[in-house]
Amino acid sequence: MLLRYKLFRNSVSSLLQLCVTTIVALVLPPILLRYLGLEAYGVWSLIILVNAYVALMDLGFGSSLIKYIAESVAIDDKTQIAELMSACLTLYAAIFTCGILLTLFLGKPLMHALLGAAGEKGQYGRLFQIYVFVAFTGLLTVPFSSLLKGLQRYDQSNVIEILAMLFGAIVSVVLIVKGWGLGALVAGALLAAVWRLISYLWLTRQFYTLFQFRLSGYQSFKASIRRLGRLSHADNSVRLYNVITQTVTRVAINSFAGVAYVGVYDLAKRIVSQISGVSTVVFVPLMPAVSSLAAQERRASLRELLGRCHLYLSMIGMPFFYFLLFFYDPLLTAWLKVDNVAAISLAGRILLLGATIDVLTGPATMSALGLGTANLHIAKMGLTCALNVLLVLILGPTLGFNGILIAELCAMFGGALVALSLFRTWFKIPIFRLIIGSLWRTSAVILPVWLVLGSAWVFSRGNSLWLSLGSWILFLSVGGISTLALYWAVGLLSSYEVDLARNALSPNRSR
Repeated sequence: MLLRYKLFRNSVSSLLQLCVTTIVALVLPPILLRYLGLEAYGVWSLIILVNAYVALMDLGFGSSLIKYIAESVAIDDKTQIAELMSACLTLYAAIFTCGILLTLFLGKPLMHALLGAAGEKGQYGRLFQIYVFVAFTGLLTVPFSSLLKGLQRYDQSNVIEILAMLFGAIVSVVLIVKGWGLGALVAGALLAAVWRLISYLWLTRQFYTLFQFRLSGYQSFKASIRRLGRLSHADNSVRLYNVITQTVTRVAINSFAGVAYVGVYDLAKRIVSQISGVSTVVFVPLMPAVSSLAAQERRASLRELLGRCHLYLSMIGMPFFYFLLFFYDPLLTAWLKVDNVAAISLAGRILLLGATIDVLTGPATMSALGLGTANLHIAKMGLTCALNVLLVLILGPTLGFNGILIAELCAMFGGALVALSLFRTWFKIPIFRLIIGSLWRTSAVILPVWLVLGSAWVFSRGNSLWLSLGSWILFLSVGGISTLALYWAVGLLSSYEVDLARNALSPNRSR
């Protein structure tokens, strides 16, 4: 199958995963607010910060493994794949063991630092300790997930993630209705993590013989780890950024506004993450694709791929951006079944702008990794993190919750601007022209659609129909179909994309 068809298949499967994630994200919060309340929801938001800390122990090898497996497949070097997987399995088993042991000594101080006064309650303390084990179990799946992605089988990895997500969500909902409280969420996460690990083990052993479950020799292990470490700084910078910014942001909100506002922030972030996810599925498989093109020295194809990626990114992401920007307040009211959504709405719109700015740099940062440099990631994450911490400390005490949100927006804008400037300088690709051109072409199509639909809503907003979430889903569907039709009419969606989809879904046509 040709590379562009694999890329399409991987993007579509990632989009399917995102659709399931979106459905789960829409279903869970109203149930949590009803059975737990906003304060307990805020405590849960603090507990799951453990994921960011555990992710640091990944050492950033996940993306590196994807890149080098993709390169090995391109040059048909199966021995190298076996050595890389053997080294990673050995390392991650050691990380899991050491992490659990460290938790026994440092878990309690970390719990009190994150939860504050809530950490004094015995029930939260036990849940925190169990969730740490859940997070480390999830870390063990990284080598297997990276293997599938490096082989450009995102579809198989995404199926596992979809089923695990649904399993965990169903268990959580059943238990929370039965009165388990936050314990229901921890139990669902634990069962999903175990199921995910077992599924990856079975799939990779059943269908792929590119690695062995054995301890590699010391020299082979050392060489593989040194190679993976060349790009690990990129993932490490992202993980360190997440740890610092999410900790500073949520702890600052807890200190300056109260734990209930941590729940407000998490709800707003949850909605905004959907547009970020919809946009990023376009370039999630970009890194192994770029790695293959770079290994084959196909620079012209690389530039064409990046240009089309930005266009598709705008075509998919911008309709959601305008939908949320125009209708955030009534959508929240229909979703959460509460009247006062002003705080969540304000937070959501600010975070929406920040997320949109951030995802526009996605193709550039992922392409830079595929081209063999982690410096772009480091520069972006380092500056964004420094700005975020500095501005939170300045604006948080004076402006409270709103100041913290403004700090996050300004930090994302500064980091994105620097990253795009460096990419243009290093790789001689007019990245700003690509982004502005894509936004202009798609917005010229999208804005008229949402202005017409927005006018229809204004004249009928007193109707009780708009209190139903189903009505808003239908409204979004009408806007999406109308936008798609206009894409076709103006030529943004051409026969190229139709042929691409047809051949990707019928692999024999592309051989």
